Amino acid sequence: MMNSDRSLLLLLPLLLSSAVSGLGSVVQRYYFYVQSHVPWEQTQSYCRSSSTIYHTDLATIYKQSDENLMYMNYYHAWIGLYKNTSDYWAWSNEENTYFDLPWARYEPDNGARCETWRWSTGLSDYRNWALNETGNDSDCVSISSLGKKMATQNCSDRFPFLCIRDNLVLVKENKTWREALDHCRALNSPYISSIRFELVSVQPEDHDNVMNKVKEGDTEEVWAGLRFLAGHWVWVNGANMVYSHLPPCPPVEQGCGVLSKNGTGRVEITDCTEKRNFLCYSSH
Repeated sequence: MMNSDRSLLLLLPLLLSSAVSGLGSVVQRYYFYVQSHVPWEQTQSYCRSSSTIYHTDLATIYKQSDENLMYMNYYHAWIGLYKNTSDYWAWSNEENTYFDLPWARYEPDNGARCETWRWSTGLSDYRNWALNETGNDSDCVSISSLGKKMATQNCSDRFPFLCIRDNLVLVKENKTWREALDHCRALNSPYISSIRFELVSVQPEDHDNVMNKVKEGDTEEVWAGLRFLAGHWVWVNGANMVYSHLPPCPPVEQGCGVLSKNGTGRVEITDCTEKRNFLCYSSH
């Protein structure tokens, strides 16, 4: 047994005993509404500067059910979608992640061609454009409080806006599983000293939110906090183990958990010494 594995095995009882009994989902994501009426350009800096332990940016919408998380007054509100100088539709963090998606009839290119998209937090093909929304003359996007329909607006117009927060941290550095564990635990919040970081555990209800982050990774698989130790599969934060598909006695080299971009959303296992990106989360 490698020294690093032996030391982790010795720490296992401490890790589990210090965790909250019956720990379930650790993933947090929500939207918050800011009632100040400002141009689109000012909303981005406000959302990003309001971060504490969470990643914060202008709102990205991943799926229709996210609309139920958006509490708005009867008005339009800015979201993170805009058209950049290359005449592409993009999301506000300006990352170079693109998707070619066909527009439905009446949507911003009016069926003329496929546009290229990118998102501020995670990747999504979500779109819910208002009828006859052509977007030929306006470069920023709002969402309506009634119907949650998207519409293009002049970026200088003044609207309230929606920000999004989550507590997941995707680290785009290639490390072994143990190196990833140590890296997460060495992270700290510049705002709250009691915040701690850990390799993420994943419950079934977390899959959609977690996979949005995994798809941003530079590697096809991303480390999670699953480890086979002392004859058992465990989450290193002591979270509930609810998966029944994991082998009861895996090969020695297949003892660590990953989340795959092309997987089913369930955690998979692989060689702990391989190097890949990893996913941490923050908690009190």
